[in-house]
Amino acid sequence: MVKEREGASGDQRTTAKDNAKKLYFAGPNPEVCAAFVTVKRDNKQYIDAAIGSLLDGLTDHERRNLHLHVLFANTNPNIHPSWQKPWLDNAVDSARGYNVSADVLAHLQELETQRNFQEKGVFDYLYALNFCYELKTPYIVMFEDDIIIADGWLAKTLHALQGIEHHAMGKNGKYWNWIYLRIFYTETYMRWQDTDFWYHHLELTIALAGFAGYVLLVWIRYQWPIARRHLDNLSLAVICLITIPAFTILVFMVGKYSLLPPNGVFTMNKYGCCTQALVFPREQIPSLAAYLRERRSGQTDLMIEEYADKEGKQRLALGPQLVQHVGLQSSRGTAVVDSQSERIREDFHLFDRDCGRFIEPDDYQRSIAGTTEYKLSYPLLNNLHTLCNTSAGSKISYNSVRAFHDMIGEMDLVELINWQAADKSKDRKITQTSFLNEAARIKDETSGQLPMFILELTDSEIQMLGSDGQNVSPLPPLPVSTAPTVDPSSLHINILTLSTTQQLQGYNLQTTMSFILNLLSSPAIPTAAKSEATNRILSDPGVPTTSPSATSPFWLSPLHPAFSTTPSTPPTEAEVVIIGSGITGTSIARHLIRSHRSSLSKQDRKQSPIVLLDARDICSGATGRNGGHVNEVGWEEYGDLVTRYGREEAKKITRFRMSHVDELMRVVSEEGLGDECGMRVVESTCVFFAEKGWEEGKVAVKELKEDLGDEVDSWKVVEGAEEIRAMGLPGAYGIIKGKAGAMWPYRFVSGLLANLKRDDEGFHVCSHTPATAISVSDGGLFVVSTPRGEIRAKHVVHASNAHIGHLVPGFRGRVYPLRGQMSAQVPPTEFPHQGGERSWSFEYDLGFDYLTQLPIRKNNGDEEDGGGEMMFGGGFVQAGFSGLEEMGVASDAELNSDVAVHLRQGLGKVFGYMGGGGFKVKSMWTGNMGFSVDMLPWVGKLPESLTERGTGQGAEWVSVGYSGEGMVNAWLCGKALAKMILGEEESTKEWFPHSMGISPERIRESVLERRVDIRGIR
Repeated sequence: MVKEREGASGDQRTTAKDNAKKLYFAGPNPEVCAAFVTVKRDNKQYIDAAIGSLLDGLTDHERRNLHLHVLFANTNPNIHPSWQKPWLDNAVDSARGYNVSADVLAHLQELETQRNFQEKGVFDYLYALNFCYELKTPYIVMFEDDIIIADGWLAKTLHALQGIEHHAMGKNGKYWNWIYLRIFYTETYMRWQDTDFWYHHLELTIALAGFAGYVLLVWIRYQWPIARRHLDNLSLAVICLITIPAFTILVFMVGKYSLLPPNGVFTMNKYGCCTQALVFPREQIPSLAAYLRERRSGQTDLMIEEYADKEGKQRLALGPQLVQHVGLQSSRGTAVVDSQSERIREDFHLFDRDCGRFIEPDDYQRSIAGTTEYKLSYPLLNNLHTLCNTSAGSKISYNSVRAFHDMIGEMDLVELINWQAADKSKDRKITQTSFLNEAARIKDETSGQLPMFILELTDSEIQMLGSDGQNVSPLPPLPVSTAPTVDPSSLHINILTLSTTQQLQGYNLQTTMSFILNLLSSPAIPTAAKSEATNRILSDPGVPTTSPSATSPFWLSPLHPAFSTTPSTPPTEAEVVIIGSGITGTSIARHLIRSHRSSLSKQDRKQSPIVLLDARDICSGATGRNGGHVNEVGWEEYGDLVTRYGREEAKKITRFRMSHVDELMRVVSEEGLGDECGMRVVESTCVFFAEKGWEEGKVAVKELKEDLGDEVDSWKVVEGAEEIRAMGLPGAYGIIKGKAGAMWPYRFVSGLLANLKRDDEGFHVCSHTPATAISVSDGGLFVVSTPRGEIRAKHVVHASNAHIGHLVPGFRGRVYPLRGQMSAQVPPTEFPHQGGERSWSFEYDLGFDYLTQLPIRKNNGDEEDGGGEMMFGGGFVQAGFSGLEEMGVASDAELNSDVAVHLRQGLGKVFGYMGGGGFKVKSMWTGNMGFSVDMLPWVGKLPESLTERGTGQGAEWVSVGYSGEGMVNAWLCGKALAKMILGEEESTKEWFPHSMGISPERIRESVLERRVDIRGIR
């Protein structure tokens, strides 16, 4: 009561402040969204005290970590006493009514009129849950509005969640697959559980305690005669009949959870009470919401428990509990069956004013309405006298109260048996046999007794329990419009419809591109979102975002001395202009210079310049923003390549990609860049946290080995628990190991370009010089326009990857940008340094992440001087609509907040480090990859049909579209293109895959419109 008054007074203080100034507010990236669902009550309102107690004592930092949302769940919110009150506006981040279509609002009004609180309660719960889900906070707390919250609740809850996440990774984790954390779990009289035997048998408890005391005292008097002086018969009577019963009652009144309060996180898979305060991890929401939506009507918390049992989810609780129930009725009436007894008992004690063990009929009706109206129809509530004696002048005993409660419990039990029996039926029809089998199973699981009437139900009576008199099928879905308006940048899947992740489980997820293209045809994603993504894919990607707007990658600090000064002015004429200074452009330049120009005189080289352009700093695009991997996971796509291109071409593509490790090691050695770029051969460690993916991976490796034999001998399958545990990944199903490479990509590119500049005076590297347009002059030369002047060139080479569609319009819809996200993180001090010998990728049910660790850097004194950073990237499917919102994004100026949360938490989950001693983000950035619709690079001479301009003396050339795998494609694609420019294409046929070339057939077939039906979404 004190806390309730403090909460209410806190709201009064808020109201007294300047209404124009919000005293409490959430920061831009809160960790928790707390949602209240409140309705107008016939008696006292508690929402003001509930919100006041929640906010009371929060520090500014804690408040910024919390988004507080209130849903006014009346179709006419104006009837709620707190609607649009100044204190509310100054206390919460968002307070909304329904934002639904007219049809849905009419349906909700009908539910209110009919007092159908079972269906409306589920709708309200989903509606508020969806609002928080779309805010993309890692955790969502669902509160009822008749509670009081303890001081320090947020800090204690977040601390508990850190501990849970620490123990939750992998199938062997202590809290693996948890669905929620309870911070409220009992509302019984004097804080006992309704399942406690002694709670229901206080009289027996007193008798047994008195008898035990009597036996003990008699034994003492017999053993020690001196005690007889003090333990006479009168003393025994006083002790056994007064003192021991009084002490027993005192212990009972103190309560079990007061005497023996639980401390910390513990499992509570049974007997948890109510939905007053449940904390959900965000990733559990889509599937839970789909289940609730399918069920549509019933007790929300009971359905959550059913879902958790069905899916094998763990339910956790935090002790001591942080929330107390203060109202006589739930705002949505969604308490579990056991809790109804406690509410009725609480009401009985309240209304039994003279302690005569009887209450008045009107009080009894108030109790029934307040505790079970969510499951009783309006006509039934008006005719309670047909169920129990509520006539004027009668007295209601506690036995009558319990009898009514037992009837309600039997209604719940029948509903539970029906649904679980229907779930096991192919056509959702149930018979007497299936009904009784399910009833017997529930009886065995709960060690309880089923009411006799359940065992005597006939087939016809059971069928009548179905929704249409024939079967127990779920009701058709509600027509649902968009949820409350939020910032468009934070829009996500509307969980009131279908989960995108669930819908995509049926698709072929063998390749990244098949998954990405399936997003555009998924019925789970709103047409508007698919339309926006399609328009981005088919639009002009423009030039790269200019500094300083772009996010800053770790790799580019510091800049290479040769390119950190004022950009040089390009020459007006050139033999070749290369657009793009990443690994592709650098490869093309090196192979042109080292293989062709080495025999030319210094003067000849100066008279036929090669110009390399970049819109920003050198190597500041995808190459300078990637993960540093040189890792061809050949087995992953091999089967798909065989299907599309035939077995021989699939082998050729796989060999081509795998050869990049040795090729780059050779180049690094020749150029003397080993110490500078840290190129090294490592063991690729592909870790599977999903059983299905693991089984598919083993089959794929076997197929690859059968076809390539000794060439892929390094690939090995690891599934022994001890070996997996020894690698620090005890939660994995298995690991596939093989040969890979890793490097510091910017230092490789910038160091190599510096060498080329040093060795060829005709080689010009021009940073901050974007190519804005290309035309053909009357003399047949290409004219490349830049802000620093025009360059006339015989050949123009496009190595701009994600931005190819800007200067070559024909590539729009064939190669498109896709934004990825990377981080550099400092590991815990005790984490072993493995950067010299290992890299990782982590495969989940949907999506994957990738990781390299940098070697320890040493100074001239051979002492450690930094290094060991974890270069961790991925999280694509965490973005809006399972990644769809990243498709077609050609800017690296912003971070995706969903992906950022995933990257911050991912390493701790994988390696088991959470809290203060975990991985610390040092830098985070985004980058734009060029994805090819057919997943293969485009390499060769450009026809007019793609450039939409004439041809000149030479040609336009292209090497783009590596689909996120540039480090195992780009270098040798650049080499092949250089050979083509020099007229030596014949020499590439032995090792360069023909399928990566440009042909009329590929131009016709490999375009978005041919792969996805976009007619209805453009």
